[in-house]
Amino acid sequence: MKAGATLVAGLLALSLGALLLESCSSDFDFHAEMIEGRLTFVPTGTWFSRPDRFCMVDVRTSSGPQATAEAGDDPGQIAQGSYWSYWLKGCDNKFPFVYGQPLKGAPVLDRRSGRERPHVQAKQLSPNVVYEAFILAPRSAYGSARFVLDGQGHVRNLGR
Repeated sequence: MKAGATLVAGLLALSLGALLLESCSSDFDFHAEMIEGRLTFVPTGTWFSRPDRFCMVDVRTSSGPQATAEAGDDPGQIAQGSYWSYWLKGCDNKFPFVYGQPLKGAPVLDRRSGRERPHVQAKQLSPNVVYEAFILAPRSAYGSARFVLDGQGHVRNLGR
């Protein structure tokens, strides 16, 4: 009887642990800064909370001018304010990273259609427009940062 109860308790603990790991996600902080004249996204925090890689980036504005779609861009994302958006298989791209840099990895395929997920190639950012960057890192960690370029080679970070 005692061995059966121990087995059941062990199985319950394993099931609970698996459930917790499966639904595990966290958030992280990062900011935008100019490094050698280029807009760069840099994670902050402790070594434990700071990701070193990412697999999705989306930079958009909700109140600024709409970007112009180019060949290969998703017009729906452009209409929603996107200026740069990619979701890639694996998390092979490292922090810090520069806005618009070429990214490593194949695009994620949409589960329903089997096609490449829509994306937007990086567009020229305008001064005095509030942009928000969303980033997804390994283990479903996510972060966002709001920033404004001043047109003089500086960036100002805003609260979320």
